Amino acid sequence: MVLSVGLTIGLCLPDSAGGGAGPLQTTHRATETATSIARSADGADTGVVSLAVPIVDDRDDGLAFARAARPVQLEQMPDAVLTDVVADLLQVESGAANPSAAASPSWMGSFNLYRKTAFVTQEDFKWCVAASVQMMVNIVRKRSDRTAATQERMILYAQASDHGPYGPGGGTDVTGWIAALRHFGAGKYRAVGTRTAGAALRIAATAMRQTGRPAGMLVMDGRHAWILHGFESRTDPKRDPRARITSVRVSGPLYPIQQKHGYDLRPNTELSVDALARYFLPSSVGALVGKYVVIVPVH
Repeated sequence: MVLSVGLTIGLCLPDSAGGGAGPLQTTHRATETATSIARSADGADTGVVSLAVPIVDDRDDGLAFARAARPVQLEQMPDAVLTDVVADLLQVESGAANPSAAASPSWMGSFNLYRKTAFVTQEDFKWCVAASVQMMVNIVRKRSDRTAATQERMILYAQASDHGPYGPGGGTDVTGWIAALRHFGAGKYRAVGTRTAGAALRIAATAMRQTGRPAGMLVMDGRHAWILHGFESRTDPKRDPRARITSVRVSGPLYPIQQKHGYDLRPNTELSVDALARYFLPSSVGALVGKYVVIVPVH
């Protein structure tokens, strides 16, 4: 089912006539380079990374890594390169070289950080990022803060840190999302954009297993925020760089105030990768336009 323009605007974007940008939209001039995506004008790291990595059966996908001085392009990237890229992104050692990873319990096929009391409904239709931050902080810090006052503090902090302004009552973007996560205690995160959904999910799953923290994702063409807190895979992505994610566990902050066309599903909904494809589409807005975008925890 195709979402109407009205629904898209109603969820996350203010009316375009007002001059505002959507909560997950990062505005950049056409002349900006990958370096300016990765770093702001004063040189501060914004946490935005562009990765175009292959899924297991797609060896011809290229790599665009915006954390370097200029984008790096590699053709026919082997799995070894993908492993190095993920390791560099997470700044961790592989399981073979990491005693704690080697001593971890046997993989049981699934991983889920969800806790019922961590779920939060967004207080405003433009606050999907703030509510996602609140849920992620609750999971990481083992809290159950579901107050509107906390969510308001989070949206205000995110807006003060993003590429706005997005106008009164507006949302924020991925830079604001990342800044708020770190400020409110969830730790360091990066935004990653990939050419395939499978690659994005594998990177997010690897990061979740390495750090024990949830990830975020942009749905609705990049205009809405969900959190990704669980997944299933035959092999452990912490040990297997070619692990294939078969299903995910997600929570969307619009539930239960709006449930049109699946936005949003019940908390802790399990979706197969095929079912997720209805929601998880390349972003049509922001610095990572055309990419599948996930917000992943890093060390």
